[in-house]
Amino acid sequence: MTKLNNHTKLMNLMIALSQKNPNFPYPLFQVGYALETILPYFSESGGALINPDLQFKSEGDNNLIFIECKSGNLEHQQALNFKKVKKDDIIEKGVTSLDVSSLNFEFIYFCSSNNKDVLIKADNLYNYNFPILCFNEDKIELIKNDIKGEKLKSLFPIFINNKYIPTEYYPYGPDDKKEYISLSIFQSLLHIMNDNEEFNVEMIIKDNHKLYDFIDSKGKTKLKEVVGKILSDLEQNELKDMLRRLRNQPKFRIINPKSYKKFRDICQNLIKEYKEDIDQLPLSEFGEVISSK
Repeated sequence: MTKLNNHTKLMNLMIALSQKNPNFPYPLFQVGYALETILPYFSESGGALINPDLQFKSEGDNNLIFIECKSGNLEHQQALNFKKVKKDDIIEKGVTSLDVSSLNFEFIYFCSSNNKDVLIKADNLYNYNFPILCFNEDKIELIKNDIKGEKLKSLFPIFINNKYIPTEYYPYGPDDKKEYISLSIFQSLLHIMNDNEEFNVEMIIKDNHKLYDFIDSKGKTKLKEVVGKILSDLEQNELKDMLRRLRNQPKFRIINPKSYKKFRDICQNLIKEYKEDIDQLPLSEFGEVISSK
C-alpha cells in the first residue's frame, strides 16, 4: 500500500491542532496560537539556512514557535543552525507579523514513537536542548527538555481520541510519493476543467492545498516543480491526446472540449485506481474550518 509519508502526517497533525474544528482537538487555537507559515525559509546572520516545517504565532503572548517534524534522524547541522538564530535575525528577515520589540521564540521538534529514541539519543549526545514532542497514537506528549512558554507547556499531553488524522491541510509535500500527489492532481483536474480549458501548475496546487497562501515562496516553488513534472508525465502517458502543454508557456490545455467526458472518465477511473492503494482521509469528514492567517 502506498502511504502518505510520516513526515507529512506529522505536519498535518500539528496544523490540525491550530485549526478550529469541532470534531478534532484544537488546543493551539484555544490558547491563541495560529498558523503563520508552512515551510518558512530564511537565513541567520552568519548565512546558515533556517528551514523548519511550520511556524505558529501567538499575538496574545507575542510568542513565535518553529516546529520541525521528524520521521527519521535528527540532522546535526540543521539543529546547530537552529541554535544560531537570534531575535535580530527574525527582525531583519521579516519572518513574522508579531511585534518584534518584545518577541519570544523557540524551536520545537515533533516526532512519533517510531523514532523518538533516535532524537533523544542525539539530544543527549550533543545537548541541543530543544523541546521534543512525541505522538504515540493516542496522545502528544513532551518527552525531552522544557518548553519556555508556560501556557504552551501546560497543553501537554494532548490526547487524540480520533481514529484518523486529517490530511488535507497539507495533502502532500515535495517528498511524497508520485501516487499520492497524482491522486490530488486528478481530483483538481476534475474541479478545474469545468471552468477552464487552460490552466497552470499553480492553479492545480491551489485547488488541492487549502492553506496554499500560508506556504513560503520557496516551498511553493518546490511544489510547482514536482507537480509540473507529474503533469508533463501524465501528458505523455495516461492523459496522452487529451492534455497538452502550451508551447513556450507554463500552461496546459485540454485539447478538445468535446473530449471532456472521456477526460473526466479517465480521471475518475484513475482516482478509483489510486484510492484503492492509498489510505488518505478527506478532511471533509471532520468538517473543515480554516483559521485566518
